[in-house]
Amino acid sequence: MKLIRISFFITLIAFIISGCDKEKEPKKNEPLPEKTPALRLTFNPKFNGRDLEFNKMKYITTGGDTLNVQRVQMILSNFELIKTNGETVKLDTFAYLNLAENRNQVNIDQEIPEGEYKGIRFMVGLDSAINHGDPMRWGKNHPLNPIVNNMHWGWQGGYIFWVCEGYFMNNGNSNEIFSFHMATLKYLKNIEIQTSNTFSLGNNKKAARDIDVNIDKYFSIPATYSLKLNGAVSHSSSPDEDLRMDVLYGNMDNTFELK
Repeated sequence: MKLIRISFFITLIAFIISGCDKEKEPKKNEPLPEKTPALRLTFNPKFNGRDLEFNKMKYITTGGDTLNVQRVQMILSNFELIKTNGETVKLDTFAYLNLAENRNQVNIDQEIPEGEYKGIRFMVGLDSAINHGDPMRWGKNHPLNPIVNNMHWGWQGGYIFWVCEGYFMNNGNSNEIFSFHMATLKYLKNIEIQTSNTFSLGNNKKAARDIDVNIDKYFSIPATYSLKLNGAVSHSSSPDEDLRMDVLYGNMDNTFELK
């Protein structure tokens, strides 16, 4: 009888310990806690300082166009951080962003020198070697894999660097399409954005910064662009389309804002 009691208590204790271990295990299909990167950049679509809502015919440009924005996509490369003393730190990072689908973060998790930082540089687009290299060399989850980004211009060669598409109101017709695809090395765009709100990195310090993507400024600063007057389509593939893209390409300097 005594042996039975001892056996019972041993079994009970083993059951309790087993239950505790199971509680520590993550449940099936439950995402594991995400590792916080050294630097997280979140790109937020904006219009006149407010969050842009996709698929809404509600945004009026300075050129008088009422827009329904459907897509904003981009491929970014050559990231650099700018220290307050003017020194720069290169980052080994590529990014594909699709703001309409909330793919809007760039996570940088590499060793970053300790210091105070005031700005960021990056390219909208890719240099010649990468742009015209074999697109299938990238891993299945890599931002430059064409299956991931659907931004490789097969018939032209190379990638599309920037897409802004949607509909606009034209003589009462709300189904008029606007479509701007920035591509080819002519339209490789260097962006530099700085802020007075500096941030610290290095020595286990982590930071998260917001970057506004101001679609209103894309159509207005420094040059006012009218879809009805200047044209609603450019895929960077003909002289006439290049004239339209040249204006928007110039406006892109003011499209991004570091918060």
